[in-house]
Amino acid sequence: MIIATKSNEPFLLAMKAKTTVKKFSFTFILLSCLVSAQAQRSDEWLKQHDHGKFHEGTYTREVSTSAMELVSLTAYWEPFEFGKRQNLKVRFYSPASSEFQIRVQELSVKRYYWLESKPQSTEQDWQEVDGWQVDRWLSRLKLSSRSLGLLVQIGPRKNRQFLPAWIYHNANAPSPKRYIAQIRLGINAENGTYNIYPGKRNSSNTPLKSGRILGRSGGTCFPVVIRSSDLPVPGWYTMSIDLKESGDVDQHSYSFEFYHWK
Repeated sequence: MIIATKSNEPFLLAMKAKTTVKKFSFTFILLSCLVSAQAQRSDEWLKQHDHGKFHEGTYTREVSTSAMELVSLTAYWEPFEFGKRQNLKVRFYSPASSEFQIRVQELSVKRYYWLESKPQSTEQDWQEVDGWQVDRWLSRLKLSSRSLGLLVQIGPRKNRQFLPAWIYHNANAPSPKRYIAQIRLGINAENGTYNIYPGKRNSSNTPLKSGRILGRSGGTCFPVVIRSSDLPVPGWYTMSIDLKESGDVDQHSYSFEFYHWK
């Protein structure tokens, strides 16, 4: 089953068949461009915040123009402590040779923290990136793992795909039992639906899971737990979300592809 965590929050996900609605859609490609433009750091910022394998620091407040965006997709995150000289490792499986980038930001933006890895390439295999120091910016800003979202993205900017990540400093990365996707809203959502499809975007497959989305205010994130037992085989899957904006007739659409290892 795919469920939303934090059951005491007003945003709930309940399983049901997807209904047919008239939509005025914004395509994923458009949203992806908006997110990338909003998230791009200047050359000066990158130079000032160069820390080996990563660029890390705080940034000037920005206004997001996206109705929805994926800000995190993780399989495991080991809690960390300040003052222990801990170095975080990010591990993920790449199904093909590709350039990749790791991006980290706050789920609820308060300190304007940002981390991104320098562009790198990977073969079809497991990849591990280390050198993310807890006692640098995370300690300075008092940010815990629960306040952060992390994405591993591959592919060209206009067609990003995402790989679930394991973040740890001591323990080995466990086998995936679930993935947690965090979606940030740039609108006040009245209601909507979500679907998970086998295969890549634009496939005509029947959805594996469907659900109804109840209201949530703009600027917040909602988590969706995707259990690996609900994904029948290794490969690419697509999650699509359609939301009706509060006080508006328009429907906003968003989708992203993620890879399930096994």
